[in-house]
Amino acid sequence: DDAQLLADFCGVQHERVAVVPNGLPLPGPSAAAAPTAGKPAVVLMVGIYSYEPNGEGARHFIEHTWPLVRQARPDAEAWFVGASPESIGDARHMPEGVKLLGFVDDIEAVYAQADVLICPILTGGGTRVKLIEAALRGKPIVSTTLGAEGLGFNDGRQARLCDTPDAFAEACVTL
Repeated sequence: DDAQLLADFCGVQHERVAVVPNGLPLPGPSAAAAPTAGKPAVVLMVGIYSYEPNGEGARHFIEHTWPLVRQARPDAEAWFVGASPESIGDARHMPEGVKLLGFVDDIEAVYAQADVLICPILTGGGTRVKLIEAALRGKPIVSTTLGAEGLGFNDGRQARLCDTPDAFAEACVTL
């Protein structure tokens, strides 16, 4: 789709446009650690929150979806990892279970503890590298349709694609 869009925009033949796939290094062996019995369920979002689509998505998730997750799983935690977590809001005034962690020393350890990776993006564009990273680590993914746009993910196969707070929460709880 991107190749055709670019070819049309530039007025060139489709055959003259090459698409280079995204690529990331494979994670280390600790990335697929098994869940630990008795630990809280962890929903993880990774991003740069000063990028407004990430900040907006995180705030929307916390306000509209998180209460539904906590109702079903009172022990659950939502971790927001990455630059500028203050763009989400004041960490001292977050709902119970929400942790604005910012940068972490060991992202592999965070991924290993996460049960579900979320991408609650409502606006914007670009490749959601966070989804590719989660898929490489074998993590269940819940994303909005827009959040997974361009990756070829199908609902129920590579990710759960949910565009309402109720459906998003249900997918997080189920996974």
